[in-house]
Amino acid sequence: QPSPEALRMPQCREEAIKVFRMLHGLVFPIASRKSFTIVFDWLYPKYTPLFPRCADVYQSDHDVIKPLLEFITELVNNRNSRISFDAYSPNGIILFRECCSRVVVAYGQRLAASFTTLPAGRPMTPVSSQDIYREQYRGVGKCLEILTRGLSGEFCNFGVFALYGDTALSDALSLVLQLSLAIPNDQLMAFPKLMKTFFSFVESLCTHHSAILCGLDSTMVIKVLANIASGLKSTETQVITNCCNSIDALISWYITSKKKISATQQQTLATRFESHLTTRPDIMPTILYSLFEILLFTDCQYEYTLAMPIHSLLVASPQYFAEIQARIVAVQPVAGQQERLTESFNALANETEPSMEPKAREKFTNALISFAHQVKSYISPIS
Repeated sequence: QPSPEALRMPQCREEAIKVFRMLHGLVFPIASRKSFTIVFDWLYPKYTPLFPRCADVYQSDHDVIKPLLEFITELVNNRNSRISFDAYSPNGIILFRECCSRVVVAYGQRLAASFTTLPAGRPMTPVSSQDIYREQYRGVGKCLEILTRGLSGEFCNFGVFALYGDTALSDALSLVLQLSLAIPNDQLMAFPKLMKTFFSFVESLCTHHSAILCGLDSTMVIKVLANIASGLKSTETQVITNCCNSIDALISWYITSKKKISATQQQTLATRFESHLTTRPDIMPTILYSLFEILLFTDCQYEYTLAMPIHSLLVASPQYFAEIQARIVAVQPVAGQQERLTESFNALANETEPSMEPKAREKFTNALISFAHQVKSYISPIS
């Protein structure tokens, strides 16, 4: 394998640019399992060690790192289920570890060492926003996209990493979360592509690896939840959907883990999640209130998507219901409206069962949609 000094030579640099562009062009049109397997067998193990090495050496060289990250992003894209190895094959695990995790970690560690952001709340000029995005945020976005595709691609059995003490998964997730959460929230929301990529990643993380998220320190967990709360204020339907799915998956995991009969690691992590929330006790009520705001005070067309996290939160913490009801009723200017709204909330409460069974969730969803249509006929908008 070439040394870092050899890779930095102009001739090697130019060849690297050509090779990664060629590889991206080679992988992009692949639509069948057979073709993908042929390409993967050609790449591994002879050439795959070069990918993290180049990510490390060329981290600040945008002409090289951009085609490299785009190639890796496409390589782990399980479009048309083209990434499908035999049941006895370790190739799915190898693909994630060698081409996804190691590249992200090698590039991310270099990026983290020099990572800077604009001060939170500072107005961004066209020049400053373009510079910070090109120098820092675009790379973070690519890492998020690579991991999102790796997590949701369904080609890797992630339980193997924990079983054999391999930190490839946890290292990549922790590093990418560290980088993305270092971006001030106002700047994250200011770049549409970065924003969408981040919330898509958060949904994949909560859906597939809630335990890893809850195993992180409280600061990082609360920042993720705070970003979800901000995402619910977005005008992008897809971002709101990502946030709803994230909360539903995370709280559903928490409820299921708490019900474990024996004291398992999962149950311990669920208890740790409770301790995270004690550092910011208002975060979940804030998220629940935002969900009801969208449901009742906007012309949303995705009541079912909203119903899932609302139900999960009410099952996990039924005391939130009275708090949210009081807040929404209080903003109504007419006493008659307040009384009708109270009656509507009481009727909804009667339809809320403390169960995560599909029938209970379906019953609550139908009741919530009916509740929303009824309330919208007389409720006053928030001024």
